[in-house]
Amino acid sequence: MLVVNQNSMDSPFCHRQIQHALKHNKRIIPFLLNPVDEKAMLRAWQNDPELCTYEQLTRENWESIQSI
Repeated sequence: MLVVNQNSMDSPFCHRQIQHALKHNKRIIPFLLNPVDEKAMLRAWQNDPELCTYEQLTRENWESIQSI
């Protein structure tokens, strides 16, 4: 189960875990705890020098989670 909220979607650790689950065809059950501001999330990833390396991963994970 994946708890989806602004904090989890801002976390590189969570995105690496999502990537791992997707790569190994693990079932992901998202549980929306609080709404996520997608624009704010992506803007934060673009503007942070450490996080910008994960920007593409964040976009791919977010699209995957939304499709579930």
